[in-house]
Amino acid sequence: MSSACDIFISYSSSDAALAFGLADRLRRKGYSLWIDKEGIGGATSWSKEIAEAIVNCRALVVLLSSESVKSEHVGREVLIAAEKQKAIIPVDLERVELPSSLLYTLAGIQRVPHTNDDLLWKTLERFGISSAPVVTNSGSEFTPLPPDPFGRKTLAVLPFENLSSDAEDRWFAEGLTHELINVLSQIRALRVKDRKSVGSYNTTGKSLSRIADELGVEYILEGTVRKAGDKLRATAELIDVRNDDHLWSDTFKGTLDDIFELQERIATEIASALKLKLTLEEQSNVGKRLTDNLQAYEAYVKAEEIAAASFTAFEEVLRYANLALKEDAGFSEAWTMKSRALNGMVMNLGFPLRFADEARDAATTALKYYPHSAKAFVELAHAHALLDNRDDALRARARAIELDANDSYVLMKAGVTLSILGDFRAALADFERGRTIRPDDISLIVNEAWAASSAGDDALIQSLIESSLPFMEREITLHPEDVTYLALVVWALAISGQKDDAVAHTASLLQPPDDPYSAAVCALGLFACDMIDEGFEVALAAPGVIPLVRYTAMLPQLPVLLSDPRYFLLEERRDNELEELAAR
Repeated sequence: MSSACDIFISYSSSDAALAFGLADRLRRKGYSLWIDKEGIGGATSWSKEIAEAIVNCRALVVLLSSESVKSEHVGREVLIAAEKQKAIIPVDLERVELPSSLLYTLAGIQRVPHTNDDLLWKTLERFGISSAPVVTNSGSEFTPLPPDPFGRKTLAVLPFENLSSDAEDRWFAEGLTHELINVLSQIRALRVKDRKSVGSYNTTGKSLSRIADELGVEYILEGTVRKAGDKLRATAELIDVRNDDHLWSDTFKGTLDDIFELQERIATEIASALKLKLTLEEQSNVGKRLTDNLQAYEAYVKAEEIAAASFTAFEEVLRYANLALKEDAGFSEAWTMKSRALNGMVMNLGFPLRFADEARDAATTALKYYPHSAKAFVELAHAHALLDNRDDALRARARAIELDANDSYVLMKAGVTLSILGDFRAALADFERGRTIRPDDISLIVNEAWAASSAGDDALIQSLIESSLPFMEREITLHPEDVTYLALVVWALAISGQKDDAVAHTASLLQPPDDPYSAAVCALGLFACDMIDEGFEVALAAPGVIPLVRYTAMLPQLPVLLSDPRYFLLEERRDNELEELAAR
C-alpha cells in the first residue's frame, strides 16, 4: 500500500528531466510527493501501485507536453484522479492543444506555466495543500534536510563491532555491515545511508542522537559480531533515535554457512519492527545467496569495501574480484565487480581501451550466470560506451533500467554511459531520478552538474546545487579528511556559481593524496574557483595527469588553461603516460 502524500506527478518519460526538476523544487518547498520510480514489481503490481498512489494523494500535478498528451498512462492517471475527486493541476511544459481524452476532464482548469513556481504554490494553497515545515532535530547545527520524496523511513547501519579475538576477522564485521546495507537497501520503503557515510562511526564515541543528526536519519541499527573458527555469534539492535525508543533487538548464533540467513533474518525483522510489508520481489532480494564459497565471499566483500571507500583504487578492487573468481568462477557479482574496476581504470585513470574490452567480457560473463543483473548490464553499457559501441551501449543501458530503475548506482552509471556518448540531456534524466532516490549521493550530484554544464543548462545547475547544499554541507563536515570528496564538492559549488562557498573549502586541496585521480579533482576544484596558479601547482606535482587533462575539457576556464604554457607541459606528460600504459 502506498503511503499518503500531498502530490502525485503525472508525466511522460520524455519529459523526465523537467519532471524530476519540478519534484526537486516541490520537495525543497516541503511538500511530500509520489513520482514514477519505474519497474516496481512488474507490470501488474506497478499499475496497482500507481492507482494506490493516486488514491492516497491530495492533488495530481499533470505535466502537459506534446508527448504526455498522447500518453495512455498519463490519460489513465488523470481519469483516476478525477474519479477519486482529487485536485488536478495541469502544468504546461509547452502550450499544447488537449486531445479529447483529456479535454473534458481538464476543461476550465487553470493551466500553470512550468516556469511560474509562485503560481503553482498559490494554486496548491487554493486547494488547501500547504507546504510542511522541514523536519530536523532541535538544536541541530546543520541546515534542515527536505522530507524524503517517497515518504521512506531513513536508516543508518553503524559498523558492527568486531568482538573476535583475531584482529584479522575485522573483515567479517565490516563485510556483515556492508552486506546488511546492501540487503536493507533492497527494501524500497527504506532509505539506507551508504557505506561511506557510516564508515567512521565505529570509533567516534558520539551519542546516537548526534550520529542520527549528522547523518539525517530517524533509525539506527547497531550490533556486534564474534567469529571463532566456523562459529558465529551476532547481536543487533534497532533504535528509533528521535523518540529514544529501542524497537527491536536479537541475538543470532550459528556457523559461517549461516551468514546469508543471518542477513535475511535481520532485514526481515527490521522491516517487521518498522511495520513495512515486503513485496515478493523484496523478500527474494533480501534472501539472495551470493555464493556458497566463503573464501570467494570474503574476497568479494573486501573488493566492495575498497570500492565504497575509494574513487581510485580500481586495481586493488580488481585484485580481490579476481581472487573471488578464483574460488568461485560462477560468482556473478564478482564478475560484475571486475567489470566495474576495469571500467574505472579506463574512465578515471586513463588505462588503454583493451581494459574496456575486458570489462565488456566480464559483464557478459556475469550475465551468463545471472541474466537479470541490472548492475552487470549497466557495466556492460559503460564498457560499450568507452569502446564507442553506441547501439550496444544504449541497448545494455535500457535493459539495466528495465530491470531496476530504483537503484541509484544503476541510474548513475546509466547517466555516465549517456554522457560518454554525448547525450547530456538524456543523461540528466538518469542522474535526476537517481538523486531523487538517493539525494545525498555526491557522485550523482557531481555527475548531474557535469551533464548540466555540458548541456549549457545554467538554470538546472543552480537548482541542483541549491537543493543539494544541505547534503553537501553535511558531507564536508562528516568527511573533512577525504580531500578527494571535498574537491568534488568544491568543483560542484564552483561551476554552479557558488564560488565564495567553494573557495572557503580550498585550503585542503593544495595538498591532495598521492594518486592521479585525487590530484586531478583537487586541481579541477582550484581551476573552477579561478585559482589558476594554485591549480597548476597541484597539477604539475601530481604523480599522473591523464585524468586531469581529460576532465579539464568540462571546465569553463579551459580557454584560459589552454593559453598557459604550463598546460602544454601537462599534455606532454599525458602523452608519455599513455604510452607507458599502452606498453603494460
